[in-house]
Amino acid sequence: MNRIDQAAYNSSWYLLHPAIKLGLTIALMVAVLALDSRMVSSLVILAVFILLIGTARVSWRLYLGLMSIPLLFLVVGCATVAITSSNSSSSICAGVYVGGMWWGVSPQSLQEAANLFFRSLACVSAMYLLALTTPVVQLVYVLRLFRLPGIVADLMGLIYMHIGTFLQTARDIYIAQQARCGYQGFAGHLQSLTALLSNLFIKNLARSNACYDALLARGFKGSLRVLDEQYTVKPLYLALSSLFIACLVLISSFGGRT
Repeated sequence: MNRIDQAAYNSSWYLLHPAIKLGLTIALMVAVLALDSRMVSSLVILAVFILLIGTARVSWRLYLGLMSIPLLFLVVGCATVAITSSNSSSSICAGVYVGGMWWGVSPQSLQEAANLFFRSLACVSAMYLLALTTPVVQLVYVLRLFRLPGIVADLMGLIYMHIGTFLQTARDIYIAQQARCGYQGFAGHLQSLTALLSNLFIKNLARSNACYDALLARGFKGSLRVLDEQYTVKPLYLALSSLFIACLVLISSFGGRT
């Protein structure tokens, strides 16, 4: 079980109905993308942080560590958006003349880059709101409520489980190789990596077969039947979520797109 799953299971929102958490995430993302306002995006980022740290009891170190992963990609991507070209230097705040064109940043390109940065970061934070409070089994439960075919929901759960097993097996093999002085030199890297990949395939194939045999031993007949948790629906959360989305719309209406 990875740290995200652990946080989701230990969250105080664990027994909150997953449809509410999924609906709140979708509503926040739609509001951020539709309203296209830096103020709205900033409020969503702040609200998600307060909800996760304050009410869901998620570790702030874990959340900030996860947010730092896409932050680097956003900075690089938005920096490329901020750079523009022009035939005249009057529209460029700071730049250089290369190849018969002025290359640099302009007020419009900086604004577009800032909008993209805050909007992307707000969507990522909304996704973390779902991931850090809702285990995959709860998402599968919601999809079943929406009449998703059972085979698709079962495959989602099994694939997610095997991804975790795959990564853990690769990590164990890598640590064992390091303990035996593997990955020494270029030739050693190639030899160790080849051994890791071959053993990884064999071990995961064996585990998949063992998992299928275990399902058959428990009466598997093409569909996974499990007992669902008794989730709670809190009208106060629904009302507060709706009020927050309405406030975002009003702020965007009166504050424009800034």
